[in-house]
Amino acid sequence: MSARFRRTFRCQLTAFWLIGICGGTGHAFAQRRVDGALDNEVHVSANVDARGFSQTGTTISLVPVSTSAGSINGDTITLPRGVHGLEFEVRFSSWDPDNNGTTLLAWQAMIDSSGFTSGLQGSLAPTLASCTTDGDCTTSFGGICSNTGVACNVNSDCPESPIEACQGPSCGFPTDPTNCTPGFIYINRPDYVFIGADGDLVTLDMTTPDYTYASVVATGVALPPPDPFPAGGAYAGTLRLETSADAAGEFTVGFRPGEFTILVNQNNQFIPNVTLVPAKIRIPEPTIEFRPVGGVGNDITVTAGSTVTLELYVSRWTPLPLNVYDIFLDVASYTNGIGTDLAPPVIACTGNAECEAAFGPGAPCMDVGLGQQCMAAFIDQSRGDFIFAGEVAAAAVDLGSIPDYRWGARTITSSVTDAGGLRYAGSLVVDVPAGAAGTYIFGFDAAPDTTLLDDLDQPIAALHVPAKINVGSCGPSAAPVPQMSHDTLGTPVVYRKSRYLSIAGGDPGQLQAIRLTFASLPAPFDTWNGTQLWVGEPFGVCELASQDPASCTPSESAPGYLAATLQCDPHVMDWTLLRGFCSNGICHGSLNAGDPCVTPADCPDAVIHVQHEAIVPSTLLTTTGPIDHAATYDIQFVNALCDMGAEGNFSPPLPIATSGWADLAVLAGAEFLPPDDLINVFDITATFQKFLGDPLAPSKTVVDLVGASTGPEPKLDHLISTLELVFVLDAFGGAEYPFPPGPVPTCP
Repeated sequence: MSARFRRTFRCQLTAFWLIGICGGTGHAFAQRRVDGALDNEVHVSANVDARGFSQTGTTISLVPVSTSAGSINGDTITLPRGVHGLEFEVRFSSWDPDNNGTTLLAWQAMIDSSGFTSGLQGSLAPTLASCTTDGDCTTSFGGICSNTGVACNVNSDCPESPIEACQGPSCGFPTDPTNCTPGFIYINRPDYVFIGADGDLVTLDMTTPDYTYASVVATGVALPPPDPFPAGGAYAGTLRLETSADAAGEFTVGFRPGEFTILVNQNNQFIPNVTLVPAKIRIPEPTIEFRPVGGVGNDITVTAGSTVTLELYVSRWTPLPLNVYDIFLDVASYTNGIGTDLAPPVIACTGNAECEAAFGPGAPCMDVGLGQQCMAAFIDQSRGDFIFAGEVAAAAVDLGSIPDYRWGARTITSSVTDAGGLRYAGSLVVDVPAGAAGTYIFGFDAAPDTTLLDDLDQPIAALHVPAKINVGSCGPSAAPVPQMSHDTLGTPVVYRKSRYLSIAGGDPGQLQAIRLTFASLPAPFDTWNGTQLWVGEPFGVCELASQDPASCTPSESAPGYLAATLQCDPHVMDWTLLRGFCSNGICHGSLNAGDPCVTPADCPDAVIHVQHEAIVPSTLLTTTGPIDHAATYDIQFVNALCDMGAEGNFSPPLPIATSGWADLAVLAGAEFLPPDDLINVFDITATFQKFLGDPLAPSKTVVDLVGASTGPEPKLDHLISTLELVFVLDAFGGAEYPFPPGPVPTCP
């Protein structure tokens, strides 16, 4: 059961139903009404074998079913801007698509609330309706008659009233006792997944925004799929959300994967290969942005001494007609505190032709008190993608306070509707001097200075997207450095881990990428030797065993570290700008971890913990060592402005090896030290202490061994569950790394 349910069930449960610590193998299920109100407590045996799987193609979907505005097309709701109510249903497509006799004993679906803020701006939130009685909620949201399954709002709507009642969302839930529950389960609907089941135990945990829907057949008799299967899938729950007034972009709301969202079959086994299908909410976002000519999207990487042309674009202002744009450059864009400031180029001129030759069509030659010069900010109204092309329009650039430019235009004839795509609004030419270095962000002054106006001269709220000018040079790169520790004698040693490679480094002020080469892997993974992949963008992971990146971000109160996976394309950044986390006054996730701190600036040189299913453990001759074949990887930096196809441009390699499978740590007093090529009680202790949340336990990067999105798998999930305990115990008994090699990792 998920961490959310552990609080509900008043006992400590592990990752779903793998091990019960509530007395034997029985697990406490809280019997609930459709809204999650606690009625009584019962015990059900649900001793799941997490290692038995059979092939299936089942889906669990969050399906949009209604909206107060806009339209629904499949899994997507498209909305105008504003506050709108949305309704979704949790549905299962099937649990026996191959007709091999699979039946359903239990299920759990946890909403991933991180999707509530996954758009470009604004948010989604549970829909709230104030109430004093349950009847207020069925009146607001609707309900289902308890016997006949007919839709209702009040008891009198039910055909068998007063014998049956209108049931639905109730008044009050754990975090808000004065509002109707935004999540609920209509257990009397004809298409309910366990309709007609004897003793169906239903629970809905709403103690956090990650609402968790679940049910188990109390009698232990699993149900076959209904015949015929309901159109759109069997119903399992309802969720109501609403958009904030400023919400824009595409929001994706689905389920937390792994042990948080699962189906269990008649043999108490996870049904594998369950596809989780999220819902999408699209809200067009009027956008004002800079895009560099010759760049990728809003970014460009250049060498010092270059010239960059930035172009202004406006897009997605539908459904309002556009009449005016007024765009102010943020003058702070020219500086970054690292390198020499950027500036508009100064070119003397006698006519427009010279300026158009230097900067492009539309660049004028003017005297604004500095002599005749080419103006680096201009609007080329002759372009076919000009926002007011084909209209009579007045357009101009305010040059009165160079280089704090302002672009503006107004239609004279009629307003312009959005025909789709990017519409040009102006240009800016910038010199990148010899001393420039690092990243310069060219953005805009906030509204009301930078604004769009409709045909009634009313503001159209717009998203501002800046451009990034990354400046560097093709110079030599220093090799990465490994994370270090010490052994029981105090001798410095590289901190080897079973499934992670932990590194730091980079050259200050340089934009670089990190390449990883599979140098020498043990059989049967040696077929991967020579493969090269790139380290992706780092992301924060909290140290608590039950928190994955979707549920927790490291903070002042939540210790954590930076992880990254491998990918086909280089991720370019100044890696030296990464910091560790200052949590509870102590540095975490940096080379100086353990030192006191006040802010993250006190924790420089963040350690990047690289993980991937192709990072495999070394092999040991026996559980008492020594190393038989070290799984070794070479890691190198390369400057982004160098030819990445030329080996001479890469840094010297850092060879770094993993530890043996489940060889995790040595316990010296109260301190866990790097592994010693022995699989013993110290490794079991390290895993158990981390699972229990002991702050003295080693990092999650030491203990994280397997993932569980569809059962045990080599792709890590940043969670410490009973699977880690099981595999460490198996390794202590002599078991080897359990996963065979997949295809050789290749990139297009």
